[in-house]
Amino acid sequence: MSNLDTSKIFNKDYDYSQAPQLILGQDLGLMDTINKHYPEIWELMDRLRNLEWFEHDYDFTTCNIEFKTAPVEEYNAMINALSWQWEADTVAAKCIFALAAPFITDTSLHVYYTEKIRNENIHFLTYSEITRNSFDDPDKVLIDILSKHESLKRLDDITKVLAHVQKIGSLITLGAIDKDSDIAYEAFMDLVIVSYILESVQFMGSFAVTFALVKTGRYQEIGKAVSRILQDEYEIHSADGRIILNILRKSEKGERIFQNRKAYYIKLFKDVLITEKNWGEFALLSSDYKTPALEYLTPHGLFEYTLYCAKSVIEDLEITDELSEYKIPDENPLPFMEEYLNVDKQQGSPQEARNQLYILGNINYDQRSIDLVEFYNNI
Repeated sequence: MSNLDTSKIFNKDYDYSQAPQLILGQDLGLMDTINKHYPEIWELMDRLRNLEWFEHDYDFTTCNIEFKTAPVEEYNAMINALSWQWEADTVAAKCIFALAAPFITDTSLHVYYTEKIRNENIHFLTYSEITRNSFDDPDKVLIDILSKHESLKRLDDITKVLAHVQKIGSLITLGAIDKDSDIAYEAFMDLVIVSYILESVQFMGSFAVTFALVKTGRYQEIGKAVSRILQDEYEIHSADGRIILNILRKSEKGERIFQNRKAYYIKLFKDVLITEKNWGEFALLSSDYKTPALEYLTPHGLFEYTLYCAKSVIEDLEITDELSEYKIPDENPLPFMEEYLNVDKQQGSPQEARNQLYILGNINYDQRSIDLVEFYNNI
């Protein structure tokens, strides 16, 4: 064991005179806040902390009687929507920081991702608590959730990319791949982009089904809790995709790799859109979902809403022309979702908030004023 390289545990030879690279730079030494080279990431972390809430803040037992008296189709529709959200947040909680760790070489990104995973833990715990407290036999419901193959298949495109990132990260840790190589950089960029797609695009369809059911007047505690999850996903988690991708592309290497990978990202994005379209048709046309509560939520409307929510990602990936076969709506095709996108009745819709102005104000870092509105407008 005397020959083991301990620099990845603590780099005693870290050169503090150099500005840290966000990823694949020097292995970290002291993690510090003395020099904040990426203030936008620190601000995102502070914003996430300020939104803090917990899975026990809501009393889901009130939903128990409602599920017993509601039509069975309504039960199936809610379970189908929640099952995918639960699975997706489980994947996020298990994977995002674990997969990113071999690449991270900056304190701000390390701290932000650990906070994000803590938040993702609250999300999957909330779905678990909904199941545990809303039903007399939660074990049976759990079996029902795991049997929803159409819902579970929605993550296939994303999980394949995550598995590749896991492999590359492991090889970097073992020293089998040079961390200065393009393949290493590509893997982290893939992680950022698939997370961005997952959180800004795929979650939105399921949320729409959930809140359409909440609009019946039932399941209000579920609605309150899931609206907090939606707020976290759209205000913070989606914003980190845009911010981190922007930082990566500021370097010559990052921009070159992004352009070289663009054809791959176009295909990935199109595959996800096809998956979402197919899921929407299954969700709203299958007998599992047939309920008067969803009569006004058509497969076409649900997919239009998915495209509306995808607009920011499409623009940030610069693939608008390549997706010309899709007409991206300028206005929200599901106006009822505005109520849930604006948890505090203070933020605009996702597209009105194109520049991520959920995170407002002048934040002082080391006696330097950072105008974040100006920052986002200049990205």
